Amino acid sequence: MSALYPLFKEALLTAQINMMTDVIKVQAVSAAYVYSAAHQYLSSVPAGARIGSAVTLASKSISGGAFDAADATIPAPSGDPITALVLYREGANDGASNLIAYLNGYSRFPVSPIGIDLPIVWNDDLYKIFAL
Repeated sequence: MSALYPLFKEALLTAQINMMTDVIKVQAVSAAYVYSAAHQYLSSVPAGARIGSAVTLASKSISGGAFDAADATIPAPSGDPITALVLYREGANDGASNLIAYLNGYSRFPVSPIGIDLPIVWNDDLYKIFAL
C-alpha cells in the first residue's frame, strides 16, 4: 500500500509545502516502521527503522499533476530489509520535516541491503513518483 500522508495534502493545499523549491528527500525504511495516516513528521519514523542515509531529490518536476525527480542512489545501505521508501520535506529537524509519501508498491521490495549502493529508479509512467 503506497499512500500520500493526509497531513501532507493539507500542508500542500495551504501552501506550507512547495515541492519545487523545498528540499525533498527520500529515506529507505524497514518493516519496523508502520505507516499511519496520523503521522505528520519524520520524527514518527523510528531512527532504527531508517536504512541508510536520506537522499535529496534532484531535477524535480511537476507535469500533468505528477511529481517526478531524477533517479536517486542510497549510498551503501546496510541493516534490515528495506520494505518501503518515505518521501519528506526537510525541515530544521525531524520534528519539523513533513512526511509526504509512503511508497512500498515496488516489485523489488523487500530488498536486503548488502552494503553496496542501491539505485532508486522512479516510474516513468504517467504517475511518476506520485500523482494528485
